[in-house]
Amino acid sequence: MANVLIAEHENGFAESFRKCIPLMGHKLIDVKDNAEGVLRTAIATKPDILLMEVGLKGSMDGIKVAERLRESGWEIPIIFITNQDDSETFARAKDVKAFAYIVKPFIEQDLCRTMELSLQLHRHFNEQVDILLPPNTQNVLSPNIFFIKSGDKLEKINVFDIGYVEFEHRHVVIHTAHHKYVLRITLRDFSNKLPIDTFVQVHRQYLVNINHIQYINTKSNEVHILGKIIDIGKTYKEPLMKSLNILS
Repeated sequence: MANVLIAEHENGFAESFRKCIPLMGHKLIDVKDNAEGVLRTAIATKPDILLMEVGLKGSMDGIKVAERLRESGWEIPIIFITNQDDSETFARAKDVKAFAYIVKPFIEQDLCRTMELSLQLHRHFNEQVDILLPPNTQNVLSPNIFFIKSGDKLEKINVFDIGYVEFEHRHVVIHTAHHKYVLRITLRDFSNKLPIDTFVQVHRQYLVNINHIQYINTKSNEVHILGKIIDIGKTYKEPLMKSLNILS
């Protein structure tokens, strides 16, 4: 059973949710029709899943609410259920890591299956490998060596082999030239374990190793690293440029 929060401004759909969610075997926390109410309730109740209409009442739409929640580290499944079927809205939903996007009207069975798959995917991420980081790196032989638990193995990683680090669904994904590791730790906590003269944040979801950068496109504001193109966030461009030894 999951605790479900609904963000819906249409009375008819709101009543349908009130009836069908308990019948699916889940607990309905509340139905909110405005952005501010969704934010307050989500933070206070910490639901397991959020069904979100894009066109909410208030100062923000549903995607902006999701963005605010993601920025605060809130990474539970968000399913958008909306009348808006345009490509621009769908692209915005993808940017805030939506687990699914359902266009109204919908079949109740489709909603039920989508919720179950989203919850299963979220549990899968939570069961991924853990990282073993010493709480006091001064007491280890090399603070630049991590051991990551993967099944029955402890895999050794040198931090300087890391090309970039991505934050995704409450997990950090470490990318090296040949491997990818999923860790249950926040991006901020993991960044505190890295050498500050080597790793720099270029986006709210990405840290990059300066030594692995192939090139930076200053016109399109992109970092090219290990075959990956990463957009540079507006607030991160100046610190990034200051960290580089630029010759002209």
